[in-house]
Amino acid sequence: MKVGARCGFCLLHRGYLQIVRSTDDEDVRRETVEALLRLLAEEFDEDAVPAVIGSKRDRIIHRLTGCPDPYLDLKREANEAALEMLPDMESLVEAKPVGERLRAASLIACLGNVIEYDVPGHSPDFAEAFSRLDEEDFYIDDLEAFKALLGPGVSLLFLTDNAGEIVF
Repeated sequence: MKVGARCGFCLLHRGYLQIVRSTDDEDVRRETVEALLRLLAEEFDEDAVPAVIGSKRDRIIHRLTGCPDPYLDLKREANEAALEMLPDMESLVEAKPVGERLRAASLIACLGNVIEYDVPGHSPDFAEAFSRLDEEDFYIDDLEAFKALLGPGVSLLFLTDNAGEIVF
């Protein structure tokens, strides 16, 4: 994804909230914000990739605050919430006709991926995301091609990047 104008706001907003989660020391916060602003000044241009800048931002925050994971407690809570919801999600999939179960399970897995912390416009609430399940569909729908690849003895590796998401 190429960088858009709004990406600058999001990178700075999320960075600031990560800094606040990482330390109570106001001097360290200011120093870290200064480093974040330098990063954006040096790297935020039309060829930038938001994920690359975000990774660099996260490393700067870790290095300057000494906090390896400002979201550790939230991740634990997300995993617990997802595990609590799992029986309901399994029931939802099982209630679908056999031919629609893979679609339902895939949509649930995708909705689990929308959980992001400190991103403007995104809610880290599983219940809210799943309340929209019947309204959602895939933006790019390759489910039939995916089904064709499935068969006996086929293994799947799921790569996830959000806490709680792995449950679904």
